[in-house]
Amino acid sequence: MNTRFKNFFHFNLGTISRGRGEFVSREIAYITGKKIIDHYYGLIHDYSNRTDVLYSEVLLSMNAPSAFSNIEILANAIEESEHRKDSRTAKTIIIALFNNFGCSSTQSFSIDEYARLVREYTLENFINQGMCAVVVIHKGENKDNPEKSNPHVHIVLTDRPVDESGFCHKKNRNWIKNHVRTWRELWADAQNREFERKGLGFRVSAKSHIMLGIKKEPTKHRGKAVIALEQRGIETDCNIEHKQVIILNNSKEKNERIIAEKKRHDRERSR
Repeated sequence: MNTRFKNFFHFNLGTISRGRGEFVSREIAYITGKKIIDHYYGLIHDYSNRTDVLYSEVLLSMNAPSAFSNIEILANAIEESEHRKDSRTAKTIIIALFNNFGCSSTQSFSIDEYARLVREYTLENFINQGMCAVVVIHKGENKDNPEKSNPHVHIVLTDRPVDESGFCHKKNRNWIKNHVRTWRELWADAQNREFERKGLGFRVSAKSHIMLGIKKEPTKHRGKAVIALEQRGIETDCNIEHKQVIILNNSKEKNERIIAEKKRHDRERSR
């Protein structure tokens, strides 16, 4: 089967930083659609009105206290393990999932299949390294244009090794330094195995467009704050640039189709 590369691969690594006014408890409450009481700061974060959460789970390393399976206990333990006012308290990963638009029932991904894929990837690459994780899948539904729906995964990862008594004093900084590129590549591999299993004739790659020979410009990543502003009708420079890239890519694609059609027509005339 001839395969082609699709450019919906997205893997974004970030951090939660007190220096930027961010809280682990708020991030976990937001992505899971839960209400979490932050005992460290004396705050309540309530996002229980969310309706787009397809799947959520706490995954623990072998040595972690079983109580950490409760997201409120885990969130507070993460906060309490950090003592600096500018601490980076956790890592975050956002990764795109396959959009089922236009696929047959046998080629579409169910929620259970999404969950299995993400769970196996998280266990293999993070939990087995000694981290704990909160894993959440969001629907990312675009009711006006289902083709542009964006199912995706949020993963919150702990920075410190853990044992039966809780998080250790020292962070493991090698987790980021030595593994980011590998994490990206292994996520692409995990998706491609599923595409092959379902008989889908395309693949994704963690490589850049240039390395793959794709002439499209990469679109700009828009965080939740930018998207929220857009939904309220407020434009930002980031969103404007994102739309400009889409327009440019569509124009390039149209021109390439015209050129290809002209070459095909010329070949037929020369026969």
